[in-house]
Amino acid sequence: MSNRVNGGLRARPIERFGWVPDLPDARDFMFSTPEAILTKMPTKVDLTAKMPPIYDQGQLGSCTANAIGAAFEFDQVKEGYKDFMPSRLFIYYNERAMEGTIDTDSGAMIRDGMKSVAKVGVCAEDTWAYDISKFTEKPPTKAYSEAKKHQAPLELIQYVHENGKLPVPNFSAGGIATPADAALMMQLGVDGVFVGSGIFKSGDPARRAKAIVEATTHFTDAKIIAEVSKGLGEAMVGIGVTQLAEGERLAVRGW
Repeated sequence: MSNRVNGGLRARPIERFGWVPDLPDARDFMFSTPEAILTKMPTKVDLTAKMPPIYDQGQLGSCTANAIGAAFEFDQVKEGYKDFMPSRLFIYYNERAMEGTIDTDSGAMIRDGMKSVAKVGVCAEDTWAYDISKFTEKPPTKAYSEAKKHQAPLELIQYVHENGKLPVPNFSAGGIATPADAALMMQLGVDGVFVGSGIFKSGDPARRAKAIVEATTHFTDAKIIAEVSKGLGEAMVGIGVTQLAEGERLAVRGW
């Protein structure tokens, strides 16, 4: 089967994740946990039982929609709501609608994905399935009607009003990929970290993921962080430009 589309252009055969850097916003700030709260935090917290199954974004640049969907489902379980898998394609369409890129697999900004879920909500995956061949199609009216039931929860709005802040996870460029970085983010005051999907391209994904969990749990214990960081193998392996066929390069001069 030919992989040439749009007048003979070759479709890129390598995998991609789809994260687009957020535009700067003057309202952004670095959250830091007050010392009085930090000293009272437990030494270990295991969130495994509350985490949803691992999502697979497949060959679509919907990294942010998958991450936001997982965060949404985690929050559903944490708050004791009825658990359901949110529609990742619904989120991906709406965040791209905000950015004016619905006709292309452009990826999206985390900020816009979060705004879309807060404003229009999200329906269940059963309502708008993750069929990547339909990523340019607008979800049906039924999906938007259902999504209104799953917007920003009243309890969260009340929490922000009473505490003057949101619970803040680290949701940065592609996520965390090393135990040391995970521990650093916790020390800086975030309430949790998202691990980059790129670790599945590392030398030992399972071991690296476990090491990051340990470092996040024991982020004040340098000895444990150093121990779990040993022997993890290569991190996210890149593709050297010399390994790409000439037809897959954006430019062939200068190499």
